[in-house]
Amino acid sequence: MTILHKLFICKLAGNFKYLVILILISTSVSFAQEKKSNFRNKTIEMEWTDYDQVAARAAAADRTNGISYIISGGVALVGGIAGANVTSDPLEKGVYALFQTIGIASIGYGAYKWKIGDEDRLLMNSLHDSRDLSDAQKISFLKVYNDQKKELLRQERYIKAITHGLIAALNIYNASQQTQDGVKNTLYFVGGANLLASLSYTF
Repeated sequence: MTILHKLFICKLAGNFKYLVILILISTSVSFAQEKKSNFRNKTIEMEWTDYDQVAARAAAADRTNGISYIISGGVALVGGIAGANVTSDPLEKGVYALFQTIGIASIGYGAYKWKIGDEDRLLMNSLHDSRDLSDAQKISFLKVYNDQKKELLRQERYIKAITHGLIAALNIYNASQQTQDGVKNTLYFVGGANLLASLSYTF
């Protein structure tokens, strides 16, 4: 590899670090917003075919979101590998290793969301294939299911907001006690990402 190539990769990896940080923060907020019922605000007046269409649109959205996670995770993974190969600083290598780990996790999550989806998809597929329930019974079941799920999601968001808030506070406090810039910046980044995630659960 020529010196020119090495300089280009170093410059690319240095700029890429900030791009990866933006991607990771965006991904953290996206994870926070993911878990919602596909049938919120739906009423029992809907026909079964309407619910079927909602489920089909949700599956299509899962495919799009899954592919997006795979792409952003791939970008983070490649950037983490490139950055780790052009830096000699042990701390920076650790940060790039974190990028690689999160990138792989994002790819896995994207594949899961695309191919498997959530419990709503499993439920709708099960109801769709059921031969013993009438359309009215399926709708009645979905109404009860949705009411229960909305309450559980409300409690879950409250718990996650507190958890991410505490993680953010801890990392920001630890960063304020650090004298080494690399460690301080990493802790501030982790704290900031968790603070964004915590705030996203309040909306």
